[in-house]
Amino acid sequence: MILESESHLSFLQPYNFKDLLEKHDISREELDYRAFLTGAKYLTKSYLITSFIHSFRRVYFLLNLVMVIAHTPVELAQIKKLLYAVRTSNYDEIRRICEKGIDDIVNYNNPMDGETPLLVAVKKNDEIMMQFLLDLGAHPDVTDFKGQTPLIRAAGRGFVEAVQTLLNAHAKTDMRDLNGNDILFACLSDGTLR
Repeated sequence: MILESESHLSFLQPYNFKDLLEKHDISREELDYRAFLTGAKYLTKSYLITSFIHSFRRVYFLLNLVMVIAHTPVELAQIKKLLYAVRTSNYDEIRRICEKGIDDIVNYNNPMDGETPLLVAVKKNDEIMMQFLLDLGAHPDVTDFKGQTPLIRAAGRGFVEAVQTLLNAHAKTDMRDLNGNDILFACLSDGTLR
Protein backbone atom coordinates (compact mmCIF):
# COMPACT_ATOMS: atom_id res chain seq x y z
CA MET A 1 0.00 0.00 0.00
CA ILE A 2 1.52 3.34 -1.02
CA LEU A 3 0.15 6.38 0.73
CA GLU A 4 0.35 9.31 -1.65
CA SER A 5 -1.50 11.78 0.54
CA GLU A 6 0.43 13.50 3.27
CA SER A 7 -2.63 15.19 4.77
CA HIS A 8 -2.86 12.67 7.60
CA LEU A 9 0.75 13.53 8.52
CA SER A 10 0.15 17.28 8.78
CA PHE A 11 0.50 17.19 12.55
CA LEU A 12 4.14 16.13 12.08
CA GLN A 13 5.21 19.43 10.54
CA PRO A 14 7.80 21.14 12.76
CA TYR A 15 6.12 24.55 12.76
CA ASN A 16 3.02 23.33 14.55
CA PHE A 17 4.42 20.50 16.66
CA LYS A 18 4.87 22.64 19.79
CA ASP A 19 1.46 24.23 19.32
CA LEU A 20 -0.11 20.80 19.12
CA LEU A 21 1.53 19.65 22.33
CA GLU A 22 0.59 22.84 24.19
CA LYS A 23 -2.94 23.00 22.83
CA HIS A 24 -3.82 19.45 23.74
CA ASP A 25 -1.49 19.18 26.73
CA ILE A 26 -0.11 15.83 25.66
CA SER A 27 3.32 14.30 25.95
CA ARG A 28 5.57 13.16 23.12
CA GLU A 29 4.96 9.47 23.94
CA GLU A 30 1.20 9.98 23.83
CA LEU A 31 1.53 11.72 20.46
CA ASP A 32 3.52 8.78 19.11
CA TYR A 33 0.85 6.38 20.35
CA ARG A 34 -1.96 8.47 18.83
CA ALA A 35 -0.10 8.55 15.51
CA PHE A 36 0.01 4.76 15.66
CA LEU A 37 -3.71 4.51 16.35
CA THR A 38 -4.83 7.02 13.70
CA GLY A 39 -3.83 4.97 10.68
CA ALA A 40 -0.16 5.88 10.50
CA LYS A 41 0.62 2.40 11.79
CA TYR A 42 3.80 2.09 9.74
CA LEU A 43 5.42 5.06 11.45
CA THR A 44 8.07 4.37 14.02
CA LYS A 45 9.49 6.72 16.59
CA SER A 46 12.67 6.98 14.56
CA TYR A 47 10.64 8.26 11.60
CA LEU A 48 8.84 10.79 13.79
CA ILE A 49 12.20 12.22 14.75
CA THR A 50 13.57 12.26 11.20
CA SER A 51 10.37 13.76 9.84
CA PHE A 52 11.22 17.02 11.55
CA ILE A 53 14.66 17.08 9.97
CA HIS A 54 13.41 16.21 6.48
CA SER A 55 9.92 17.68 6.61
CA PHE A 56 9.71 18.72 2.97
CA ARG A 57 10.40 15.36 1.32
CA ARG A 58 7.69 13.20 -0.11
CA VAL A 59 7.93 9.96 1.79
CA TYR A 60 5.96 6.94 0.66
CA PHE A 61 5.28 4.04 2.98
CA LEU A 62 5.49 0.64 1.36
CA LEU A 63 4.63 -2.17 3.77
CA ASN A 64 7.25 -1.61 6.46
CA LEU A 65 9.73 0.30 4.28
CA VAL A 66 10.21 3.98 3.70
CA MET A 67 10.88 4.98 0.11
CA VAL A 68 12.12 8.46 -0.60
CA ILE A 69 11.18 9.36 -4.16
CA ALA A 70 12.86 12.26 -5.95
CA HIS A 71 10.32 14.91 -6.91
CA THR A 72 11.93 18.36 -7.00
CA PRO A 73 13.92 19.39 -10.10
CA VAL A 74 17.19 19.30 -8.13
CA GLU A 75 16.47 15.84 -6.73
CA LEU A 76 15.47 14.55 -10.16
CA ALA A 77 18.64 15.90 -11.77
CA GLN A 78 20.88 14.48 -9.05
CA ILE A 79 19.31 11.02 -8.98
CA LYS A 80 19.54 10.77 -12.78
CA LYS A 81 23.21 11.80 -12.69
CA LEU A 82 23.88 9.35 -9.87
CA LEU A 83 22.18 6.44 -11.64
CA TYR A 84 24.12 7.24 -14.84
CA ALA A 85 27.38 7.36 -12.87
CA VAL A 86 26.59 3.95 -11.35
CA ARG A 87 25.80 2.48 -14.78
CA THR A 88 29.09 3.81 -16.19
CA SER A 89 31.13 2.97 -13.03
CA ASN A 90 32.24 6.58 -12.53
CA TYR A 91 33.35 6.36 -8.88
CA ASP A 92 34.60 9.96 -8.65
CA GLU A 93 31.27 11.34 -9.87
CA ILE A 94 29.34 9.09 -7.47
CA ARG A 95 31.40 10.25 -4.50
CA ARG A 96 31.03 13.91 -5.54
CA ILE A 97 27.23 13.66 -5.88
CA CYS A 98 26.85 11.82 -2.57
CA GLU A 99 29.11 14.19 -0.64
CA LYS A 100 28.07 17.53 -2.15
CA GLY A 101 24.53 16.75 -3.30
CA ILE A 102 21.28 16.25 -1.46
CA ASP A 103 21.56 14.41 1.85
CA ASP A 104 20.99 10.66 1.52
CA ILE A 105 20.61 10.87 -2.28
CA VAL A 106 22.11 7.38 -2.48
CA ASN A 107 18.82 5.99 -1.10
CA TYR A 108 16.43 7.94 -3.35
CA ASN A 109 14.19 6.14 -5.82
CA ASN A 110 13.95 7.28 -9.42
CA PRO A 111 10.29 8.31 -9.90
CA MET A 112 10.14 6.73 -13.37
CA ASP A 113 11.00 3.14 -12.50
CA GLY A 114 11.76 3.04 -8.76
CA GLU A 115 15.43 2.21 -9.26
CA THR A 116 17.99 3.14 -6.63
CA PRO A 117 21.76 3.24 -7.19
CA LEU A 118 22.20 -0.01 -5.25
CA LEU A 119 19.54 -1.78 -7.33
CA VAL A 120 21.31 -0.65 -10.52
CA ALA A 121 24.63 -1.99 -9.20
CA VAL A 122 22.96 -5.32 -8.39
CA LYS A 123 21.47 -5.46 -11.89
CA LYS A 124 25.01 -5.01 -13.30
CA ASN A 125 26.35 -7.67 -10.89
CA ASP A 126 29.08 -5.24 -9.82
CA GLU A 127 30.11 -6.20 -6.28
CA ILE A 128 32.77 -3.48 -6.07
CA MET A 129 30.20 -0.82 -6.94
CA MET A 130 27.75 -2.34 -4.46
CA GLN A 131 30.30 -2.18 -1.65
CA PHE A 132 31.23 1.37 -2.65
CA LEU A 133 27.57 2.46 -2.45
CA LEU A 134 27.07 0.65 0.86
CA ASP A 135 30.12 2.47 2.25
CA LEU A 136 28.55 5.77 1.12
CA GLY A 137 25.42 4.99 3.12
CA ALA A 138 23.18 3.02 0.76
CA HIS A 139 20.58 1.06 2.72
CA PRO A 140 20.60 -2.63 1.74
CA ASP A 141 16.81 -2.98 2.09
CA VAL A 142 15.51 -0.07 -0.01
CA THR A 143 12.99 -1.38 -2.54
CA ASP A 144 11.84 -0.52 -6.02
CA PHE A 145 8.18 0.06 -6.89
CA LYS A 146 7.58 -3.70 -7.08
CA GLY A 147 8.85 -4.15 -3.54
CA GLN A 148 12.00 -5.98 -4.62
CA THR A 149 15.04 -5.47 -2.45
CA PRO A 150 18.58 -5.70 -3.81
CA LEU A 151 18.90 -9.10 -2.09
CA ILE A 152 15.78 -10.49 -3.81
CA ARG A 153 17.01 -9.19 -7.16
CA ALA A 154 20.52 -10.62 -6.71
CA ALA A 155 19.22 -14.00 -5.53
CA GLY A 156 16.75 -14.18 -8.41
CA ARG A 157 19.49 -13.64 -10.96
CA GLY A 158 21.90 -16.08 -9.32
CA PHE A 159 24.53 -13.48 -8.40
CA VAL A 160 26.14 -15.36 -5.49
CA GLU A 161 28.86 -12.79 -4.74
CA ALA A 162 26.31 -9.97 -4.78
CA VAL A 163 24.14 -11.92 -2.32
CA GLN A 164 27.15 -12.39 -0.05
CA THR A 165 27.99 -8.67 -0.22
CA LEU A 166 24.43 -7.74 0.76
CA LEU A 167 24.32 -10.32 3.57
CA ASN A 168 27.57 -8.88 4.93
CA ALA A 169 25.81 -5.47 4.92
CA HIS A 170 23.05 -7.00 7.10
CA ALA A 171 20.33 -7.04 4.46
CA LYS A 172 17.09 -8.50 5.80
CA THR A 173 16.43 -12.01 4.55
CA ASP A 174 12.75 -12.12 5.49
CA MET A 175 11.56 -9.36 3.16
CA ARG A 176 8.84 -9.97 0.57
CA ASP A 177 7.95 -8.08 -2.58
CA LEU A 178 4.46 -6.82 -3.41
CA ASN A 179 3.49 -10.23 -4.80
CA GLY A 180 4.46 -11.87 -1.51
CA ASN A 181 7.54 -13.54 -2.96
CA ASP A 182 10.63 -13.87 -0.81
CA ILE A 183 14.28 -14.62 -1.55
CA LEU A 184 13.80 -18.37 -1.75
CA PHE A 185 10.99 -17.97 -4.27
CA ALA A 186 13.20 -15.68 -6.37
CA CYS A 187 15.98 -18.28 -6.33
CA LEU A 188 13.68 -21.10 -7.40
CA SER A 189 11.48 -19.33 -9.92
CA ASP A 190 13.83 -17.22 -12.02
CA GLY A 191 15.82 -19.25 -14.51
CA THR A 192 19.41 -18.66 -13.48
CA LEU A 193 22.54 -20.26 -14.82
CA ARG A 194 23.85 -21.19 -11.37
